[in-house]
Amino acid sequence: MDVVCTEPIKYKSKTQEFRLYYFSDFHIGAASCDEKRLKRDIKEAAKDDNAIVFLGGDILDCIVHRDSRRFDPKSIAPWIPLNRLDEIVQVQVERAAELLAPIAPKVMGMVTGNHEEAIRKHEGQDPSRQLANELSAIACRPIDSHGTCVWWRAAFERYGRKTVYDIYCHHGWMTGSDGNIVNKMDKALGKFHCDLLLVGHGHKRKVTEVTSLGVDQKSNITSVTRNAVMSGAYLQTYMEGTRGYGEDKGYDPTTMGVVPVTLRPHTKEISVNL
Repeated sequence: MDVVCTEPIKYKSKTQEFRLYYFSDFHIGAASCDEKRLKRDIKEAAKDDNAIVFLGGDILDCIVHRDSRRFDPKSIAPWIPLNRLDEIVQVQVERAAELLAPIAPKVMGMVTGNHEEAIRKHEGQDPSRQLANELSAIACRPIDSHGTCVWWRAAFERYGRKTVYDIYCHHGWMTGSDGNIVNKMDKALGKFHCDLLLVGHGHKRKVTEVTSLGVDQKSNITSVTRNAVMSGAYLQTYMEGTRGYGEDKGYDPTTMGVVPVTLRPHTKEISVNL
C-alpha cells in the first residue's frame, strides 16, 4: 500500500469548505454505463471551485473478447468500433480520458479496481496507469495510479496553519445486502484508524460513522467521529436493450452517482449527506 502526502491546498477563509468527489465504478465501455448521468456529475464537480477528486477504480469495464466467461457482445457500448475489439481496453482508456478531461486538474490520484486489475494480471498491460498518464497530460502535472488501496494524507493550509486529513481509499470489498455492507464499513473503520474511509465496488451509495471516546492532554473527555462512504456506480444493473452480468445474476438495481464529502479544514470537520 502506498502512503501519499499531497501538497497543501491553500484556503483563505475559516469558513471555507471543500467538496471531495470519490468517483468510482463508471465501467466505461459497458453498454449499460449511464454516461448521461456521469457527464452531469462531472460537470457539477468541474463547476465547483472548491472541488477535489479521487478516482476509486473500475473506471473502465475492461472485459475483453478473450474472456469467454464474462464477454457478451450485447454488453458492449455501441460507440466501440468492431475493428478495435482487439484493443478494447485502449479504446475505453481514451473514452475515459475524454469524459474526465473537465476535472483532470482536480484529480489528486486514483486506485485501481478489480476490472482493471484483471487486465493487469492476465493481459500484460496496466489500464489504470494508462489512464493516469492520459489525465496527467491533460492536467499538465503528474497524477499517480496506485494499487487497489492508498493511504492519502490530504493537507490544507491557511496562513501557515496546516490541517491534515488521513483518508483511506480502497476500491472496496463490501457487497451483499445493505446491512451487510454497512456492517463491513463499520468494521473497516475499526481496522483503519483514518478520518475518512472511501470505497466503491458495491454499486450502492452508503454512509456510516463511528464515534469513539478518549481523553485529551488536559484530562478532558473527548469524542471523535470517523466516517466511511461508499460511492455509487454508473453501471445500471438493468437497462432496456442491453445485457450484463448483473442482470444475469439478479443483482440489486444500482444506486447511481457520487457521494460528495464536505471538508472544513479550519475545524477539521467532515460531513456527508446522501
